[in-house]
Amino acid sequence: MAGKKKILIVDDAKDMLSLYGDILTKAGYEISTAQDLAACLRAAKAIMPDLILMDIVMPDMDGGAMARQVLEEPQLSAIPIVFLTSMISPEEASAAYKPGARMYISKASSPSEIVSRVKKVIG
Repeated sequence: MAGKKKILIVDDAKDMLSLYGDILTKAGYEISTAQDLAACLRAAKAIMPDLILMDIVMPDMDGGAMARQVLEEPQLSAIPIVFLTSMISPEEASAAYKPGARMYISKASSPSEIVSRVKKVIG
């Protein structure tokens, strides 16, 4: 049997890491977390996740810039990134599709919607 799919969740808010971690752990995924770019890069290289869920609004660097830095790492460049956002206007949502992003998930989504969107990307 294949191992659990691994997801790295990147958000500066510990409560969001806990919330998404709980939802996705219950759905059968193996979860790791990071709160900034340095921790994200370390964790991604260590665990080679199947997916990175990344907050767009971060204190030191926006998610788009962070995603670009992750994708510049040759061993990480094929990992899909899905952005987490509380932004909901069409313009802001379209900005979520930055290089490497497969989609975005609204932070207002229900747990079942979050799991459904993750499954669309990595099964």
